[in-house]
Amino acid sequence: MPWRGLRQSQVLERLGAAECWRVLEAHRFGRLCFCTDDRVEVAMTPYVAGQGRIHLRAAAFGPLARRVLARPVTLQLDDLQGDQQASWAVTVTGAVHPVEDAATLAALWTPVRPAPWATGREAMWVELVPDDVRGQRSRA
Repeated sequence: MPWRGLRQSQVLERLGAAECWRVLEAHRFGRLCFCTDDRVEVAMTPYVAGQGRIHLRAAAFGPLARRVLARPVTLQLDDLQGDQQASWAVTVTGAVHPVEDAATLAALWTPVRPAPWATGREAMWVELVPDDVRGQRSRA
C-alpha cells in the first residue's frame, strides 16, 4: 500500500490559538472523545464555541453527565481532504462542567441552538473549559 502522508511539496504548520478559535467558532460539529469506566468513547456532537468556552448538550443521565463531569475530554474537528492539498485539524482538551449560570443557559436555549445527534433527551448543557487548544494545517 503506498504511503499517503505529506507530499514533498507540502508543509505541516501549527495554528496559533487565535486561528484555532476562529476555526472552532466557524464550525458546529466535532468528535467528542472521553473515557468512561473501561473504554474510550468517541461521539459526533454539535457544539457552540465562543468567548474561550465550548458548550455541548448532554443527556442528564447519559455517559457524559454521569461519568466524565470534571474529567478531561477532547473535542476534535478536522477537514481532511482526500487529495491532501489543504487539510487542517483542531483539538481542544479540558474538563467538562454543567452550565449553571442563568444568563448563559438562557442564551444557549435560543431557537438557534444546535440539535443533538444522539437519541433521547439532551436536556442539559455542559461547558468544556479548555486547558489546551491546538491545531495544524498542511499546505502545498
